Amino acid sequence: MIQLNPNEKIIYIARVHWLAIFLDALRAAILGGIPFLIALYITNFSNSYLSEDSLRYLWGSAIAFAMVIWNFFFVAWTDRVLDTWVITTERVIDIEQRGLFSRNIAVIRLDDIQDLVIDTRGFLATILKYGDINIQSSGTTREFDFKMVNDPEYVKNVIERAIVAVGGSRWHR
Repeated sequence: MIQLNPNEKIIYIARVHWLAIFLDALRAAILGGIPFLIALYITNFSNSYLSEDSLRYLWGSAIAFAMVIWNFFFVAWTDRVLDTWVITTERVIDIEQRGLFSRNIAVIRLDDIQDLVIDTRGFLATILKYGDINIQSSGTTREFDFKMVNDPEYVKNVIERAIVAVGGSRWHR
């Protein structure tokens, strides 16, 4: 998975906020529940018009649809849970899960970090302490974006302290 240099140590592992997973689960529950509500409505109010086989087909279709939604939720859950930022004494490692069998790992050295931006939008994000973090680096390396990270202010402070420990002169903390 991650190979650390001989003197490198992990300082912090940042993960997505639990609300992101909860919202995915809520979306899956609503989408998966709609066919059951439709099937229940049709069963209760159209019982005399539908044959026994039609009712079995209707309920089987509702169950099949719920299973498809469950699979989509499972993939989204896996993606959210395995997306992490590993902050070490030398670098920030962005591990981005893409689906079930694909992963992208990007690294930015602490000396290459030019700017850290936190974006906390809305009342709920402020109260529950989640937001987005964007790291901009020098050179042609890509930006690091981490959406709905748990306690972004703390993560920013951890990164800033690690930069100062490596000898970053432009950081004050």
